[in-house]
Amino acid sequence: MLRTVLTALGVYKLYEKWLYHQVKDHKMPEHIAIILDGNRRWARSKGLPPWLGHEAGAKKLKEVLKWIFDLNIRIVTIYALSTENLNRDKVELEHLFRIAELYLKDFINSSILDKYEVHFKAIGKIDLLPEKIQKLLKELENKTRKYNKYYINLAIAYGGRSEIIEATKNIVKDVL
Repeated sequence: MLRTVLTALGVYKLYEKWLYHQVKDHKMPEHIAIILDGNRRWARSKGLPPWLGHEAGAKKLKEVLKWIFDLNIRIVTIYALSTENLNRDKVELEHLFRIAELYLKDFINSSILDKYEVHFKAIGKIDLLPEKIQKLLKELENKTRKYNKYYINLAIAYGGRSEIIEATKNIVKDVL
């Protein structure tokens, strides 16, 4: 709400700059983790379909990443889509993957990777994702392989439960 009011008054950018100057000279963390959660609830609370919440979250993430790099926070891990989320409604997943494809393409073509020298790494069970998404993730990794100033780890098709299950299966296999 504050953003809406300040934008209407034409002073939001001034407010952003003021906030930046309030924190820029303080010690920053080396690594920030962002869990993309609540987009669907936000959309439903506004009477919107879930994917509009996911789109709003993706748009905000793009803005937040720039803030993170401007503040010289070197590493960000984004927890985007758990393996449990892959069990969602087919229509919602199609929208999620469409949004992911759109933003991954946008990220590949944006100047932010080169400007900040960002190294991108996707972690998780990438093979569970649609082939288009897999290719875009690989393209991002290849494009940014040479950089080491900032790091983005994208945890996608990744989950604590699935990791525990996999580890247990491997232990059982080793014992038998």
